[in-house]
Amino acid sequence: MAIAAIVLFLLGCAENHSVAARIADRTVAIDQVEQIWDKLPQEQKKSKQDVLETLINRELLFIEAENRELDKSAQVLASLERVGRQRAVERLIEREVKSHITVSDEEIRTYYENSDLRTKREVRGRHLMVKTAAEAQTLHQALLDGEDFAELARRFSLDQQTADKGGDLGYWDESLMIGPVSKVLFSMQLGELSEPFQGREGYFHIVRVEDERPLPYESLKKRIKDRLYADRLAVRTAEFRTNIRKQFNLQLAEETWLQLVKLGKTASHGIPEFDGDDLSTRPLILYEGGQVTLGQYLQWLIATPSQRRPVTVDTASIARYARRTAVDSVLLPLAALQAGLADDDEMKHYLEKRQSLLMIEELRRLEAEAPIVNEASMRIYYEEHLSWFTDPDLLIYEAILLHHEADALDVAEKVRQGADMWTLAQGYPRFHDAWFHYNIYHIHREEDEQHAHSPHTMSAVLAAVRKTPVGKVGGPFLVHFQPREKIWPGYIVFRTLEQRPARLLPFAHPEVQQTVKKMVRSANGQRIEERFDAFLNQLREKYAEQIEIYPENLASELAL
Repeated sequence: MAIAAIVLFLLGCAENHSVAARIADRTVAIDQVEQIWDKLPQEQKKSKQDVLETLINRELLFIEAENRELDKSAQVLASLERVGRQRAVERLIEREVKSHITVSDEEIRTYYENSDLRTKREVRGRHLMVKTAAEAQTLHQALLDGEDFAELARRFSLDQQTADKGGDLGYWDESLMIGPVSKVLFSMQLGELSEPFQGREGYFHIVRVEDERPLPYESLKKRIKDRLYADRLAVRTAEFRTNIRKQFNLQLAEETWLQLVKLGKTASHGIPEFDGDDLSTRPLILYEGGQVTLGQYLQWLIATPSQRRPVTVDTASIARYARRTAVDSVLLPLAALQAGLADDDEMKHYLEKRQSLLMIEELRRLEAEAPIVNEASMRIYYEEHLSWFTDPDLLIYEAILLHHEADALDVAEKVRQGADMWTLAQGYPRFHDAWFHYNIYHIHREEDEQHAHSPHTMSAVLAAVRKTPVGKVGGPFLVHFQPREKIWPGYIVFRTLEQRPARLLPFAHPEVQQTVKKMVRSANGQRIEERFDAFLNQLREKYAEQIEIYPENLASELAL
C-alpha cells in the first residue's frame, strides 16, 4: 500500500532518464524506482523489482482509464473540482499567511529560557517486566543482592523490545515520554532502583536509572521552532479568516435563520427535516456576490460527521457552524479565484497530475468495488440489520434551565399562554455563563426506566415529562448539578413537543447510506482486493505486447 501511494505521484514522469520499462508510449525511469525506494520505510523495503512492478501496474491502470475516457466521468470531474478548490485555498493560505510567519533564533532561545524545558533531562534506564507480583519481588530482591540487571532482563523480562539488550531502554526524553514506566523513571535519582510497580496492562515492572544528562538545547530548537510556528499560524489564520468574512460582508439572513431554529426542534440526527422547494431555496447566508440557500446548508450538514454538527436549536452554535463552513466552502475558494490562484499554469499542472490519480481511483472503484459495494448489496445489508437503523420511540420536549424560581414561574406561565419558549430563552443568560440554557431533548422508554429509581433530581423531571400530554407545560422543577466542586441549583421548565413512535430510518437517509456503505466495504475488504488483483492480471494480459522491461538496466542499476 505504501509503494502504491507514493507511485501515484510519479506517473509518467520518465522522459530523459535511463528507462527501466516501457508501457505503450509511456515509460518508467530508473530514477522513479529509486525515488520511491528512498521514501519507503525500512521495514517495507523488500525488492526494487517489486517497486518496478507496481509502477508498471499503475501505468497500465492509467492507460486503461484513458482508453475508457474516464477523464470525462462525472465522478472524476466532481472530484477534480473539489481538489482544485482545496489546492487553491492551500495556495492562498501559503501566500497570505504562511509566507509572513517567521521564527528567529533569538525567539527560540527566549522561549527555551522561559520554559521548563531547561530543567528537563534525558535519562537512560534499564527495564525488566514480568507477569506476577511474586516474580517481580523475587527479581527485585536478587537485584538488591547484587545480581546483574542485564542478565536477569535477558533471562526473565517479557519486554520483547529490550530483553535481548539486557533491558536497556536507551535515552528517554523527559519532555516527551509519558506512561507509568516513564513516570517512575523520571522520579528517580542516578543509580536508584525502583520498587516493583504495576503498569496499565497488569504486568509488573522494575527500572533502574543508568545515566542522565540535561536535554541539549540544539536538540530542542526544531521542536520549539515548530511549536512557535504552529501557534502563530493558528492566530494568523484566524485573523485572515475574519478578514475574509469582512471583505465579503458575510451575513446570516435572520428570517431564515430563525426558521432553521424552529425546524431544529424536531430534527433527526442533527439534520432538520423539511419538504418543498420554497424552504430549500430560501437564502440563509448572504455575501457580496452571492448567497447560500437553506438547501445548500442542509447538504453541508449531511456531509459533516454527526458529532460535529451544530446544536439544532442553539443560535450561537448554528451561526458558528454556518460562518465557518461558508468561509471554508465558499469564500476562501472565491478569494483564491479572484487572486488568480485557481487557474494559473501551476494550478493547471497540478490538476493534470491529480486527474491521472482520480482516473485510476475511479477505474479501481468501477472494477473492484462497485460490483461488491452497490445499491443491491447495501440494501441487503440494510434489511438484515433493520434494528440498527430503527430509532426507538421518543418523547421530544423542549426545556429551559434558569437560575431563579421567579424567572422560571414567569416563563412557565407565558408558555402556557402561548409564548414560544425558545424566544423567551433569548432574554436570559446561559446557566452560570457556561451551559446553553435552552435545548430540545429526546427520551425513550429504556432511558426513563434507567432513571426511575435514581436519586438524581433529573429523574423527577423525566418522570413528569412522561406523564405530561403533548403540548402541555411542566415545572418549574428544582434541580442540582455538580460539574465541579460547587453545586449549581437551577429551575427547569419544559413543554412536550411530540410523541414519536419507533421508526425505521429509510434506506435513502444520509446516515443510513453512509453507515451501510462503510460497513459493506469493510466486510468485503479482502474480496475487493482480490478483484483488484485479478483485474491487474487481466490488464497485464491485455497489454502484454506493449510492455517492455530492460533487464540490462535492471541488472546494472537495480541490483540490491
